[in-house]
Amino acid sequence: MSSWFELNKTPDGEYNFHLKSESGETLLSSPTYYSKGNAKMDISDVQHSCAYDALYEKKSEDGQHCFELKTPKRRVLGTSQMFKSAEDRDTALAAVKASGGTKTIKDNF
Repeated sequence: MSSWFELNKTPDGEYNFHLKSESGETLLSSPTYYSKGNAKMDISDVQHSCAYDALYEKKSEDGQHCFELKTPKRRVLGTSQMFKSAEDRDTALAAVKASGGTKTIKDNF
């Protein structure tokens, strides 16, 4: 099985998505959206933007490391989990770059 986007409806009726690795690990989590259509548009933005280094922002604070994938206008498309090392963060970023172009979307509602 290859990577996929998991599209979810939250208990309060909003939507979000997660980019999942081949093993099912969450690589990237989106903000919440008021509509399913907006979530799907940002999935498309991730698919088209994930290959560009300039759209990633690496962050480190209090010994924790993460990254955000942003649009060219700097709006956040997704955020990684927190990592204990910059090396682990960079490995996850490389995984998003490699698998974020997947066309597979699974609706979970």
